[in-house]
Amino acid sequence: MQLSSKNIAELKRIAHSDKNLLKFNIGKENIDDNVIEMLKKAIFKHEIIKIAFLKSLVENCDINTLIEELASKLDAVIVQKIGHTAIFYKENTKLPNRIKLK
Repeated sequence: MQLSSKNIAELKRIAHSDKNLLKFNIGKENIDDNVIEMLKKAIFKHEIIKIAFLKSLVENCDINTLIEELASKLDAVIVQKIGHTAIFYKENTKLPNRIKLK
């Protein structure tokens, strides 16, 4: 899925202003199948999630590669990467109160 710059700006605005945005902290252990499954359910239900990768996890790997691989596993788009935090988006047209992008 390709997003326009306007869509990315809108998703960033939502992610930074929505108090109900799901935020996950991932670290200590590697990202296993249980974590992937939990994130898939969360992004399916909410369309947009924010994930912070703890220092203990990124010490042993490249953060950019980790974020790219996770986006691929979630079949999601990376909206923004800042330091050890990333925002992911996956459209779900079945949600009644879904995010409507132009």
